[in-house]
Amino acid sequence: MTNERTEIIARIADLIEQETDIHVEVTDESQSLRESFGLDSVDLVSVIMRVESEYCIRMNQTDLEGVANIGQFVDLIQAKCAAAAVKVAA
Repeated sequence: MTNERTEIIARIADLIEQETDIHVEVTDESQSLRESFGLDSVDLVSVIMRVESEYCIRMNQTDLEGVANIGQFVDLIQAKCAAAAVKVAA
């Protein structure tokens, strides 16, 4: 699967919808993960776990500390995917 931003954003929206049963529309990468989509801490952890499973990556608390919006979350996912690809190639 390609890791283009638009595809990752669409997949995040799908995962949020699956978790909350609420239609999600990402109109701007600056949208807050919590406030824009009504995610509580349990929902957010569930979405993170689904993303980790979907992309075969791991995100720890330190990784997530600076992530507040969709754009930052996509940046982190892309960085983790790139790091994983480097490890596999080595």
